[in-house]
Amino acid sequence: MQIRWTLQSSTKGALSILEYVEKKRQLADTIDAIQNSIPKDDLVNCILHGLDADYRPFQTTITTRRNPITVDELLGMLL
Repeated sequence: MQIRWTLQSSTKGALSILEYVEKKRQLADTIDAIQNSIPKDDLVNCILHGLDADYRPFQTTITTRRNPITVDELLGMLL
């Protein structure tokens, strides 16, 4: 539960986008290894949730899309 909470609550802070997304991926991979897998759309939501205020317009755009987005697609857009 601690790892899941960290996945959901960790924020970008001073990390680069690449470091931040990789941190979230590693947490999800750890959960996958010891428990049930994290649905990919949940991981995308966790990543979006942890972004700072500079990314709010981007978050709104992504969360209102009709088609789901993959983590790789999200990372490409963020970079």
